Amino acid sequence: ETVTPDPADDQHIEPGDTVYFRFRGRLVDSYENELRDDRVFDSNMSDTNPVKIVFSATTPSKKSGNILAFPRGLVMALDSMRLGTHATAVLPYDQAFDDNGFLDGTYGYTIVSPYQTVVYDIVIEDIQSPPGK
Repeated sequence: ETVTPDPADDQHIEPGDTVYFRFRGRLVDSYENELRDDRVFDSNMSDTNPVKIVFSATTPSKKSGNILAFPRGLVMALDSMRLGTHATAVLPYDQAFDDNGFLDGTYGYTIVSPYQTVVYDIVIEDIQSPPGK
């Protein structure tokens, strides 16, 4: 966690909750023995609205906004967060886009290379439980 929420607010994300969050996905690169993680491949930090998903422990069932893909590790990171959390999740390739990488669906160019470690900065803005929960 880079920002820890108020301890009095213990609202955690649970299956069935609608989660509103912002994110920045970055690639981890190295060149000439210098490790860098400043190349952004997807982000909604400056968008008007956060991403909205209906959370499940395996994969989001609905999404909105500009997020391109939900890697398995991003879903796992959300599972451990609560309202107001700011966190950074480092995802090894097998929790990110695996040995397939991530390709643009329209033009077919590579967005994230196979076996690529990625970093997500995540901000939980709101959690809404379904009615009657």
